[in-house]
Amino acid sequence: MNNVILITGCSSGIGLATAVLLAKNNYKVYATMRDLSRKERLEEAAKQANAELEIKQLDVTDETSIKNTVNEILSKEGRIDVLVNNAAYGLRGTVENVTIDEVKQQFDTNVFGVIRVCQEVLPHMRKQNSGHVINISSVAAARSLPYSGIYSATKTALEAISESMASELSLFGIKVTVVEPGPVSTDFAHRSLKYGTRLDDNPYQEILEGANKAQTERLKTAQTPEEIAVLIKEIIESEKPHFRYQTREDGKKMAELKFKDITGDSVVEATRKQLMEWLGK
Repeated sequence: MNNVILITGCSSGIGLATAVLLAKNNYKVYATMRDLSRKERLEEAAKQANAELEIKQLDVTDETSIKNTVNEILSKEGRIDVLVNNAAYGLRGTVENVTIDEVKQQFDTNVFGVIRVCQEVLPHMRKQNSGHVINISSVAAARSLPYSGIYSATKTALEAISESMASELSLFGIKVTVVEPGPVSTDFAHRSLKYGTRLDDNPYQEILEGANKAQTERLKTAQTPEEIAVLIKEIIESEKPHFRYQTREDGKKMAELKFKDITGDSVVEATRKQLMEWLGK
């Protein structure tokens, strides 16, 4: 029996590429997205790859939506073997320039959304005494860059939760993995990026411009969603997958710096120097 895989956030980017690659390799894939009016891109990609998959509506901020889709999959398949929590978006802004509502919305999708989906799927994985939860994090969990603190906070929270889950769920034969992509050539920066709106006159405009310029440069060497999808497939097929994976060398160096210096001073200093470079100072 082919593994049954549920993926969130499949309308574009990593979610779309992963759904198509796994379906092409004969996994039973349920590719979900919040807005089914955006499914055409996934349908076309699956058609070109000669891959059969199921597209379902699932909004990670809506418990009813999650329950309905999970129950539909279980009714048809009887199991869910792999859950890939990919749905997320980014919030740009300093702590001073984001509203509390904007922060709540960011956590509602990137953190609470993952928890909601896990809470619906995990009881069934426990009954199976098997399963694999793969949470798509970010190198932002290793280093919180200027103007991205809230987004980084959501990914750091996701990893802390995942680390706890990894030990808890091991008792039930369930594996947990986090994946930390760096820059990926998707439309994330245009479709899935929002900006803080608390201040009318933004005193951090210079930092924002530097951050945007740096992002443009980093995207020149970005990985493709397909490269991340290949890694996710390898993780699924690994007998003993690691808990954490960085997807590129600079991400590995960022993580190494964070875990090597328990004071955190070296990470803060490296980030400060990076900010000064952005500002030409």
